[in-house]
Amino acid sequence: MVFAALAAAEAAQTAQARRHLSRARRALGDRDWQFFVDACGHAEGILAWQQGSPSAALADLRGRPARILDTGAQPFAALVFLDLAEVAAEMGDVATAVGAAGQLEEIAERIDLDPYCALAAMGSACAALAAESSERAGESARRSVDLLSGSDWRAFRARALHLLGRSLLRTDPAASVEALEEAAGTFEACGAVWRRDRARETLRLLGARGRKAAAAGRGSTTLTRREREVALLAAEGHAAREIAERLFISVRTVETHLANVYPKLGVRSKLELVRRASEFALNQ
Repeated sequence: MVFAALAAAEAAQTAQARRHLSRARRALGDRDWQFFVDACGHAEGILAWQQGSPSAALADLRGRPARILDTGAQPFAALVFLDLAEVAAEMGDVATAVGAAGQLEEIAERIDLDPYCALAAMGSACAALAAESSERAGESARRSVDLLSGSDWRAFRARALHLLGRSLLRTDPAASVEALEEAAGTFEACGAVWRRDRARETLRLLGARGRKAAAAGRGSTTLTRREREVALLAAEGHAAREIAERLFISVRTVETHLANVYPKLGVRSKLELVRRASEFALNQ
């Protein structure tokens, strides 16, 4: 249930993640069994981060990977240390990011496999970003991307690409767009919806080219003909009943199409679809 909650959180299925967490908490009760209480806290931290509260995520994650490491579960601790490093970097907490990066390096030395060396390099990139050292962040992120090339750790390679894109925002915007586009596309393929959207948000910081790249990756080309028709009318401000009447379908069918359209376009509501309609080129 804990790992199901983490998977659901990565897919931005918040309600499902919380149901899995609730079941896990009930099963554990007052028992501090292995590292699973802290694994629950890890999932809760990811959910807080996903919901736009990195400070709450940092509070949830702080201390958890060290306790997991105390049980001997080094691979699982590494994953939490990486999330801690990234949230700390986002919050500008240099000390926490550097500490997590150091722990990742120690784990990589003990496990001595490319994926864990890549996680350590990502931790170093996070620490460098927290310290506003873009050049060092870029070097570490590139190393992580290279270590994970050709591996099955696709979502983690996408995370490394996202870090690389962030490190190049000021110094090499063209390379930043390229890295972020690949990151967003890989996240999409892995089902990591919220990380995909974070990569696209970073793309939009890169001016017209970045915004165009973010829009191109929004998934509008994956809409079916009917989904595109429904989305276009919704973006024009028509209510579900009006759309149903125009297309000679039921209101429930309209709502089903919109439920499919929103995740494909990376929006959460009709209001956001209307506000950002120009990005999606629905009438083309």
